[in-house]
Amino acid sequence: MAIETANMALWYWDVSAGIIQWYAFIPSNLGFTLDVLPHNNVEFWESIHPEDRDLVRVQTIACLKGFSDQFVSEHRFLKPDGTYSWVESRGRIVESNGTQVTKMQGVLMEIGARKRAEEVLRRSSENLKRILNRLPGTILVVDEWGGIRFMTKDEGLPNQPQNFLDWVAQPVQPATRSALHRAIHLNEPGVIEVKMQGISSEWRWYNLHFSPMIHGTEKEAMVIAEDITERKKAEQVLFRLAEGTRGQVGELFFSRIVEHLAETVEADYTIIATLSDKQPGIARTVAVFGPDGIQSNFEYQLEGSPCYDVWQRGICVFPNDVHSLFPKDQMLIEMGIKAYIGVPLVSSTGETIGLMASLFCQPLTERAFQVSTLTVFANRAALELERQRDEQRLNEHRERYELLFATIQDALIMIRESDLTVAEANQKACELYGYEPHEWFGLDAMSLSAEPDLSYQALQELFEMHPSRRHKVERLHRRKDGSTFQVESTLSLMEFRGERIICALVRDVSERIQQQQLLARNTRLLEQSQSASRVGGWEFDRKRKALYWTDQMFLILEFPGSYSPNWEEFMGLVTPEWQPPLERAIERLFNQNQHLDLDLEMFTKNLNRKWVRLVASSSDRNTFFGALQDIHKQKTLEYQLAQTQKVESIGRLAGGVAHDFNNLLTTIIGYSELARDPKTSNLQECLSQISEAAEKGAFLTKQLLGFARKQMSHPQVVDLNEQIHKTTAWLGRLLGEDIQVEEHLQSDLPPVLMDPSQFEQVILNLAINARDAMPEGGKLILESSKSNPSQRHLAPLSLSLNNEQYLCLAIKDSGSGIESEVLPHIFEPFFTTKPVGKGTGLGLSNCYGIMKQNKGFIFADSVPNRGTTFLLYFLIEKQRKVEAAAPSKPISSQVGKEFLLVVEDDELIREMVASFLQKMGYQILTAMNGEEALSLIKGRESEIDMLLTDIVMPKMGGVELTRKLRQIKPDLRVLYTSGYTQKPILENEGSTPPFLPKPFSLPDLSRKVREVLQRN
Repeated sequence: MAIETANMALWYWDVSAGIIQWYAFIPSNLGFTLDVLPHNNVEFWESIHPEDRDLVRVQTIACLKGFSDQFVSEHRFLKPDGTYSWVESRGRIVESNGTQVTKMQGVLMEIGARKRAEEVLRRSSENLKRILNRLPGTILVVDEWGGIRFMTKDEGLPNQPQNFLDWVAQPVQPATRSALHRAIHLNEPGVIEVKMQGISSEWRWYNLHFSPMIHGTEKEAMVIAEDITERKKAEQVLFRLAEGTRGQVGELFFSRIVEHLAETVEADYTIIATLSDKQPGIARTVAVFGPDGIQSNFEYQLEGSPCYDVWQRGICVFPNDVHSLFPKDQMLIEMGIKAYIGVPLVSSTGETIGLMASLFCQPLTERAFQVSTLTVFANRAALELERQRDEQRLNEHRERYELLFATIQDALIMIRESDLTVAEANQKACELYGYEPHEWFGLDAMSLSAEPDLSYQALQELFEMHPSRRHKVERLHRRKDGSTFQVESTLSLMEFRGERIICALVRDVSERIQQQQLLARNTRLLEQSQSASRVGGWEFDRKRKALYWTDQMFLILEFPGSYSPNWEEFMGLVTPEWQPPLERAIERLFNQNQHLDLDLEMFTKNLNRKWVRLVASSSDRNTFFGALQDIHKQKTLEYQLAQTQKVESIGRLAGGVAHDFNNLLTTIIGYSELARDPKTSNLQECLSQISEAAEKGAFLTKQLLGFARKQMSHPQVVDLNEQIHKTTAWLGRLLGEDIQVEEHLQSDLPPVLMDPSQFEQVILNLAINARDAMPEGGKLILESSKSNPSQRHLAPLSLSLNNEQYLCLAIKDSGSGIESEVLPHIFEPFFTTKPVGKGTGLGLSNCYGIMKQNKGFIFADSVPNRGTTFLLYFLIEKQRKVEAAAPSKPISSQVGKEFLLVVEDDELIREMVASFLQKMGYQILTAMNGEEALSLIKGRESEIDMLLTDIVMPKMGGVELTRKLRQIKPDLRVLYTSGYTQKPILENEGSTPPFLPKPFSLPDLSRKVREVLQRN
């Protein structure tokens, strides 16, 4: 028990045989059991840390050679987990043959705790020395008359022995003598603030700390002189700053600050500048003080100026010749600046939001006071600057809230918790309940409910139990006219305008409830029909090829009772698309004894398609039996419910899409009005902003078309690895430095068929999702291989392969993963876990649509907190090779004089195109549809050099117009344009005709027109 308590083990060493035996216990900290300890010399030396082996070897030899009869060694010992622990081994000789030692015994003790304590003690000792060496102030030991017995070195005070009271200013000498007397004779420590004269005869402020020191009969005092001169100056600066800016905010505050700062540090110029959020590297002053007082603010480039160093590195001091260090800064030369001090303005979150600088026309002789003063002023200026920014952001947030409140597609009602009256409601609430906007204020919220007692009780219970949660409830509500309807309300409690408000987001779900009730009723009928034998049973003898049906099988499949079923005919009733998955399922049933449960479609005797559920089990390898359930009605109702839910999803989408388009339209309208204003000086900036907003709108439209699979697709034969390389070249910049992008690519892969631009769009959507799942950073891996989709992914979707071969691109992230209940829905249209207006739910459904459009597949595997893997399968192209980029054909000139017929049903686009092409020199004839074009051009068809036409138009579209005109002029050149592709129509025209997708730019139009005109 003593050995166990001491945490030690006993060892016995047969030196001559090289065998070590262990007894008793082993230190628990080492994690050993007796059977895994070293039992021979080789194992023993390998268990000692390499750095300790030589010392232990010397200590061992000394004992064995007789230099010592005791063996004591401290070293690191190898533990089973591969780490080392400090141990102490003590032993003695127990047997020798006169010439050499043959046996020894001893103990092994774990001393890790002692070693750690020694290390702590060593570090404490070093820290104490370091503290004493860096202790601020001067330490003196003086006698009762002030005579100096000992003194540490001080650059400011005389260092020769004398009476330290001679340094103290005359008015405070009595108080100083009194403090010294109390410390020595009354053992009372004390502190006094005095002025003392130093070596340079400069008077400085000190705090004198007196402490008694008694050594036998000698009485002395220890005095610590703490120089507080700079602190006193700073206090004066703070006092002046507080007095000068009291009650001031905004522009006046900054003007007062620069004026007081210039006066305090004797600067010729002082500025405060903010950093532009929208234009990095640009600073704009908010206050400037110079020799003539407050001056006008200005904007300047940071790069090349000393302010750039302040922005990048923090506090900067250039005591002389600053203009030579920054020769590109002409302002320094023009103002005659010699010295510069700059301090960054840092927000409460650590962000540099501006800077403060003092500029001097003479070199700096003293820096410490100026730097500390600027630092004090900068802290106060940063607070005010941050307050202004917060106020601006608050106003912007309020404007966004008001816009969202007015445009959200659900009814939004704000209810006071105190009396349950309505504080505010949006326009959708007016439409849903039939109240005018002015009628909502003060309205009893319970009057909106057709079951007020239940609603009031539910509200109390919800917010008493979980006040911080959102609660979703379904209730029956009443309109102003008395009619009732079913709603789904999302309720949350929040602080709003100084009071507690219940925010109710209300959606009319009457139609969905009716569909659910209808589905539930039909489900009950189906269960009753099952109990009434509407489920057929069957058995198949595989060896004899014999199939047996119950009576209900004949009724379900509409066969007469006299029919003799057989297996081949039964399988023939399965619709063609369901035969492969059924055959695979039956094969698994035979070979792996897997239970079969499959919903599929079958033909009845009357060739009607019918959904059935096929269930089967195998009693042995030759016989299996099962049931066939008629589920056609259930499938039909599920489809109807899905359609209803899709309509609800479109409502959710509208919030996000309307928000984005309203922002874009606001930008376009605003800059258009600015462009029309004759006072606007920068017309190009307005036009640039309008163009940028239009491009953003085009990108959003492209996302929507991609989801609908109506986006223009240009499949090409490409190298998958090459496309991955091109994408990852810019992917790192998108994701940021905290996300590592890796490629694991299999070499020598065959080419695939896909649209490269759509490939980038898919990778972009998946990469953004991965980034959102890794807010703290992580890893994104793109891995290519030659493999086909597994049955695990294909079977649940009733998909199959028809001898196609695929390449797989696996995109793996190390993020938070996707919950199992969410994973089946991620590719659904409009599905999103983001708040209303924050996400459209088009990202992954867009990826699904693109992969399907390119004849591929996309699947997802995920484990919460362990990341997500998206598997993209691309069809291998066996006939053609990778298409090399075609060399661009030079266009002689984009100016022409040909006769063009422009047909477009949109008047704005038609007039814009005609005006531009006329400007380029072309002769233009315009029409709003095919019929009008034929009427206008009648008799002049041969004069037309090219037809530029939209595809889809009222009365007569572009394709039909082309056919009629080419009956007269077969070699007519045609350029189609459309907002989305009409691929089946264009494919009927033979080879793919020239096509210009909308939206397009005028340079794109010009180049495409010349390209078509110059074709043979």
